[in-house]
Amino acid sequence: MLRQASYGTIKIGTYQSFKRLLVDRPEDETLLTNVLCGILSGVISSSIANPTDVLKGVSLTAQRAAIVVGVELPVYDITKKHLILSGYMGDTVYTHFL
Repeated sequence: MLRQASYGTIKIGTYQSFKRLLVDRPEDETLLTNVLCGILSGVISSSIANPTDVLKGVSLTAQRAAIVVGVELPVYDITKKHLILSGYMGDTVYTHFL
């Protein structure tokens, strides 16, 4: 649980930080930008959060995390963005859960 909590926190934090570095306004985000940020945050978070990966190889876990996070967070972001821009939902807790 400790590994997953730290991994998730680092993953989302680095993803948002990379997006802020690359894009000034959320409206200007593209799928390519989000995927790139997701890949980078997956590699970084898996490398930092799991010290046992030293025993079995950080590179394999980082590659897996790059693919998973490179898809997971951009899909979440784009879906949320389209829900908000559609006018059906605002940027609320309910939108994030949907």
